[in-house]
Amino acid sequence: MDETITGFMDALHAVEDPIKNFKKNTYEAQFRQFEKEHGVCFKDLEQSVLSGEDGGTRKLSQMAEMIAEKVAEELRALAKERFRQNRLMDYNMVLVTYYFPAALDLMPQSGTQFVDHMILAWKEQFPQTDLKPATFEEINAGFRQRYCYITTAVCKSLGKTDECYELNLLRNYRDDYLSRQKNGKELIRRYYDIAPTIVKRINRREDCAVIYQDIWQTYLKPCIAYIEHGKKKECMDLYTNMVYDLQEKYFM
Repeated sequence: MDETITGFMDALHAVEDPIKNFKKNTYEAQFRQFEKEHGVCFKDLEQSVLSGEDGGTRKLSQMAEMIAEKVAEELRALAKERFRQNRLMDYNMVLVTYYFPAALDLMPQSGTQFVDHMILAWKEQFPQTDLKPATFEEINAGFRQRYCYITTAVCKSLGKTDECYELNLLRNYRDDYLSRQKNGKELIRRYYDIAPTIVKRINRREDCAVIYQDIWQTYLKPCIAYIEHGKKKECMDLYTNMVYDLQEKYFM
């Protein structure tokens, strides 16, 4: 078990900047390289599970709990809360975009169980998280929507298509400007971390259309105007407010 946990922790640390290559033209190659370099620990775990007398399913929960506990220990050793939160967001991103897809791909018989145990163990250590599993194919296909969760939901509620002018303008702003600014990647990481849950919680409400209209009028429409007039810094400030305001209202 010691060698296996070391392999899983090495895999978790291998992706130093999960935002950097999470793009349509680079993600697949990075994911396949991740599987090539770290896939043995996933395969070994499944083999161990399948050879167990009781099906070995307890090993899945044990491994998940050990990984979450070791990460919690690592985060507690960091000096500042901001550092801990940023690192946790990086880990969340690695789990969703590399770890979980690799488990589902390389552990055909026990991968789903392992991912479920990981989500439970992670939630126990980090109650504020709300991770969701996805396969590599689902994630890679998602680049057609380019992961603008909130803006896509808002535009959909307003009858706009996924390739509408507004969405493409905001996506290009994110990729070409925001990601290159100081703290820009941190903001994008936070957005990826919380946006799917925010959209899910808004969609459960009877007044979701009213909420999306308010997000459009308060944040997105002014952001678009700022971009059109070359006021990129002002757009970033308002975009930042949107992420934190929506987190406080619908995520906490």
